[in-house]
Amino acid sequence: MGLLPEGFADLEPWAAEWALPTRQERYDLRLSKTIGELGAFYDAVAARAEEAISYLNGLDITDLPEPALRLQRLLYSLILASYAVNVFDQPRIPDSGAAFFDTLAEPAI
Repeated sequence: MGLLPEGFADLEPWAAEWALPTRQERYDLRLSKTIGELGAFYDAVAARAEEAISYLNGLDITDLPEPALRLQRLLYSLILASYAVNVFDQPRIPDSGAAFFDTLAEPAI
């Protein structure tokens, strides 16, 4: 059994690293990557994002099976990486120096 739902096997290599459960973990991973690594992740997952969203829209979001939950988390990582790739052209927010923030609570779904 794969990490992701059937039909998304091409994203399996990304899911192993990027399908993280919290926003903070996803942000920390973004900061650990080069812009080239973020771009490669973004390009691979963005190409399948609409299909992934359509697949997830057919499920009960409050009761996702593990493969679907990982797909959802992969999309969350895509969103977080998109700012670095499309706006900042670097992993960190420009001119933020040593500033950081911690997430105290995850939003409820």
